[in-house]
Amino acid sequence: MLDRFVTYRIGGSPRPERRLLIVPEDGMWPPAEVSLSTPLGITLLGLSVGDRMCMIGADERQSACVEILAVGPSAASGIARQPAFSRGSKLLPVVG
Repeated sequence: MLDRFVTYRIGGSPRPERRLLIVPEDGMWPPAEVSLSTPLGITLLGLSVGDRMCMIGADERQSACVEILAVGPSAASGIARQPAFSRGSKLLPVVG
């Protein structure tokens, strides 16, 4: 589900949310993303449409269960992202 848009509902909220599940280093647009380094991101990882799970690290007294409504196609098809492993690396000059 990484690098895919996920539509989910938290705690039975009538309004679903749709965000891109990313690794922290790939953040480009925070209002539209959820990072794997957050409790919500950890919870979303590995779930499928129709699955429901209480959020990792949530207070048991609160209704913080997440329900997956839809999983979209990979975001790489329409968004130009620089892979995290290539950031900070320097290109070597071509000698010739």
